[in-house]
Amino acid sequence: MRKRPRSILQCMVFAAAALIVFLGISVAVPAFEPATLTEAEWASLDYTLFSEMQALDGSGNYIWGPPVQYSWTQYAPDYPQAYKLRGVVLNDPAKMLDSTAQYSEGPKGALGGLWQVYIQTTETDPLVDFGGAALWMGQNYGNHPWHYPYYSYSYSNEQWIAEIAELNYPIDQATGLPVTEPLRPGDLIEVRARGAVYYNGKFNCNEEHTNEEYRDFQIIVLQRDVPIEPVDITLADVKYSDNSFIVDYSRATGAEFYQSQYVTLHNVTIDSVTSWGTYGGIVVTDGARTFDIKLGYNTAFDGAEIPSGTFDITGIFDQEGTYRMWATSPADFTPSSALIAGDANGDGTVDEDDALRLAAHWGLGDDASWYDGDFNGDYRVDAADAAILAANWGETAAEESPVPEPGVLALGLIGVVAIGFACRGRQWCQARGV
Repeated sequence: MRKRPRSILQCMVFAAAALIVFLGISVAVPAFEPATLTEAEWASLDYTLFSEMQALDGSGNYIWGPPVQYSWTQYAPDYPQAYKLRGVVLNDPAKMLDSTAQYSEGPKGALGGLWQVYIQTTETDPLVDFGGAALWMGQNYGNHPWHYPYYSYSYSNEQWIAEIAELNYPIDQATGLPVTEPLRPGDLIEVRARGAVYYNGKFNCNEEHTNEEYRDFQIIVLQRDVPIEPVDITLADVKYSDNSFIVDYSRATGAEFYQSQYVTLHNVTIDSVTSWGTYGGIVVTDGARTFDIKLGYNTAFDGAEIPSGTFDITGIFDQEGTYRMWATSPADFTPSSALIAGDANGDGTVDEDDALRLAAHWGLGDDASWYDGDFNGDYRVDAADAAILAANWGETAAEESPVPEPGVLALGLIGVVAIGFACRGRQWCQARGV
């Protein structure tokens, strides 16, 4: 394995150390592996505001950079920068990127395991603070264009698994011990960081693409289950009628204002589908404007129903070269207006087509959407949803229709549920060939 080149400063220190040894002089030489920063030192830092971290000048260039703490040079002589963030977690990291350990030496750009969460301020007054930032890590930094082919920058599979465990099970401030349940949306956290990179329009908190210990970031859980209320937006809030983005470098309005925020995008329909599945993408429209939706690393998308009609999307407004949104679960898609309870496909009638959908997704938990048959909003498809469908059997948005006798209906639903168990795991029960 090739070793990374040392900095000029490191070479000078090592040369001086060699001379000291040769002359028999006894002095302390600073170590390059950092000691643990004290709680008092971290406590001495103010939290960096997200609005400052993502600020732009009048030409759209970034202004911020990680603050340098000159008094901390004993921990990393050539790298004394440090900062703190405080925000609420917006996504489950397991549903955004694939963190599976995948060490490789090449090809260039193959970063292996990936991990990312977004956090945003809890401040409600945008004059004080607004927005958020992504926390990101990659495994194979030796394959990154900055370092390729110096593979010593990468994490081995064992090292990567240990790093991800520390992030997914961070220290609980109240106990001083790792949390027993993994990091999740609604966790209010403190981030203690040394590195950051401006990439494709925003600053990310990261390790600056190296596995050197003193560039690690740490997470402290301050509080769990903090309510997250999405901001309501439409495409008209972020795009002009000519379909170009509203870009305000002061970040007071338009797409820049919503960057890294938890939002609900209202009243859109499908424009095109690039791929409806894990790591897929779709394009939505309000009739005049279009917008990209990035689907997360969640296998629930592979079997979920594509939303139909006019719908809303709740997710994370993002910038990755261009503006877009992350949706990490099929449950992030909901009908814009109330449908008849039990009308899974949104065609205005509760009938056998809806029953077949419910059956096809029977037992789905955690990520189920209305379009899969989750009519009570608990992200599951189960007997409660079957009962809702049964209660509204035959109802139509246009007019009332005769409803079958309850006994016959109940028997029919039992049959549908039985079919659902038998067909679970097959796409639409083999294209409805039940």
